Amino acid sequence: MARSNGRWGRLRRVLNEDLSNSGIVTRPSEDSPGDTPRYGAGANIENHPQITDYIPRRLGKVGAMIAAGAVCGLLAEVVSHHAHQLGNFFPGDSPTEAAALVADRMVAWTSTVVLLLIAAGAHVVYLLKRHRIDDMRGRYRSWRIAGWLALLVSADTVVGLHALIGQALAQVTGWHLLPAGAGWWLIPSCFVGGYVLLCLTLNALECRTAGVAFILATCCYIIAGISVVGWTATSSVWTESINRTLPLAGHLFALLATLLTARYVVLDVQGLIDHPSQAPQESRSVSRSGGQIVPDSGESMEGEDEATVWIDGSDSSEEDPFDRPLSKAEHKRLRKQGRNWAA
Repeated sequence: MARSNGRWGRLRRVLNEDLSNSGIVTRPSEDSPGDTPRYGAGANIENHPQITDYIPRRLGKVGAMIAAGAVCGLLAEVVSHHAHQLGNFFPGDSPTEAAALVADRMVAWTSTVVLLLIAAGAHVVYLLKRHRIDDMRGRYRSWRIAGWLALLVSADTVVGLHALIGQALAQVTGWHLLPAGAGWWLIPSCFVGGYVLLCLTLNALECRTAGVAFILATCCYIIAGISVVGWTATSSVWTESINRTLPLAGHLFALLATLLTARYVVLDVQGLIDHPSQAPQESRSVSRSGGQIVPDSGESMEGEDEATVWIDGSDSSEEDPFDRPLSKAEHKRLRKQGRNWAA
């Protein structure tokens, strides 16, 4: 019955599409195949959501995504701590180890999904922030690096390649920087990940909640790294829980910060966020020939079109040639202009 209802629903939708397209006329069969319409108006590109439409606008949806990841982490910890009681449900010679393996895999796959969402959100932020006109230094590039780094870490979370590389380098070189060769992958991760998190935190400070979430994610990663080294004065049970749970908590905080930043940027692009009004700056005009910045004193210039005449006598209404890259002198004038604007 459900299948029949679905079939009739599709036929009704096709009928409505056909009736709504008054400009589409059925052509004879002798026409070429390209002249015969096969889709209705609902299949047009403008009737489908854009990539920014997948960014949740409501904070409840963001909280639900974070809560789902937290529930998976808590469930994994429950399975790990009650492995002896739950061992009867896992077949094999060592049911306790099987229960611990299930907990580890649950955390690993949850972390992978969270990191993939971070990569998608960072890519959306990068696509929007690269069009910001006041970003003279190109700070938006840190979001592209964060997206690729999240993809790399998500793949490594499932494969566990970092531990294998650390042990292999420790055996080849004979230098055991940390237990189990953890220093070979932990030290580069601290430098690269710390730099990226610092850039993202500074870039996301416009949304204070996102900045706080990035700081909390950094704290979780630092504590997890200290636990891997073995500098914590806790029991082995709690150390195992920290090594398994804290990276997931850091990923969840990073996802929260990324989603909040993406939501803020999307709303800012749409003009739905009020910014404090800045003090009116002295208007400046730039000479094309000499590159000197001359403040506008407010005096009217002679000529019919006073607002469109530059100080060198050229007309500012002419289109600039963008078919060539900036020269070295133009880059120098652009940096000088940015310093004068900052002043």
